[in-house]
Amino acid sequence: MILKTNSEVGTPKCIQFPEGWIVKPLQDLTHCSFGGGTQSTTNPWFLNGPIPWITTAIINSEDVFLKRFQRGITQKALDCTSTQLAPKGSVLIGTRVGVGKVAVTTFDVAINQDLTAFVLKENVDAEFLAYCMKQQAVQSWFEENKRGTTIKGVARNTILNLMIPLPSFPEQRAIARALRAVQGAREARLREVALERERKAALMEHLFTKGTRGEATKQTEIGEMPESWKIERINACCAKSNLKNPKDNPDKSFSYVDVSSVSNESYRIIETKKILGRDAPSRARKHIKKDDVIFATVRPTLKRIALVPCDLDGQICSTGFCVLRANRE
Repeated sequence: MILKTNSEVGTPKCIQFPEGWIVKPLQDLTHCSFGGGTQSTTNPWFLNGPIPWITTAIINSEDVFLKRFQRGITQKALDCTSTQLAPKGSVLIGTRVGVGKVAVTTFDVAINQDLTAFVLKENVDAEFLAYCMKQQAVQSWFEENKRGTTIKGVARNTILNLMIPLPSFPEQRAIARALRAVQGAREARLREVALERERKAALMEHLFTKGTRGEATKQTEIGEMPESWKIERINACCAKSNLKNPKDNPDKSFSYVDVSSVSNESYRIIETKKILGRDAPSRARKHIKKDDVIFATVRPTLKRIALVPCDLDGQICSTGFCVLRANRE
């Protein structure tokens, strides 16, 4: 929804939008804009006051509305430092650190120097503008227009020259409501997924300590387990896996499972690369079979663990994995 009208710095690439919408620079949509500052944390007269104060760190990429703050400051801090108070309904944009982060204030809040506040005119819906700024084209524009040596930011004047397509106020609100509904549904699904993870974790904890037969349990060096279970070293439970060099068959293609191919959320192989043997990377050496368990030993705390599905039987994974193959004998 951003229109390129000329070659000036600060104008994203052209995107189509409906006829009847007008196009204006952001500065024409605002009453005023301003940055903020940080008060000394060693001055007791500035701290623990009733006025909320934030940096970009409190704003998540998914946020549309600001609902929390980092600390409270006093009126003296507001009067004696460069921090300024953004009124409720302002649009905050990260312009120095956290560039491109966007949120609409739901309360009056003091901001630091990483943020710029835009106080909008009455014919502009703040939620609509926030969603507009979250578009991939606009976020890419932020990345392309960062300037600076130590800290790369985007100048306020550059942002104020951003061309914004604007439908009528009722249509702005309708668009914002539709996007809010979609985001609400997504957040609900994420909460359901998180709840299912908790349930799964609780079930696994129960099964691996109590078993399924209701028998008595015992305490062992690795924790509680059913009385009939025994402890074995993992190498006693696994068959030996083997290496395979795809370059031995240079014209044959294979599916390659890299460490990044495994999701540490679903514990599944979510993508593979189809590669000719001659182009195989040096780490493509471990032969995998259906029902192997692969565990990434590169940054193991990331928990990239997966069961090899039948469609990847006989393919190749990275040497960054430990391949565990159950000994069925």
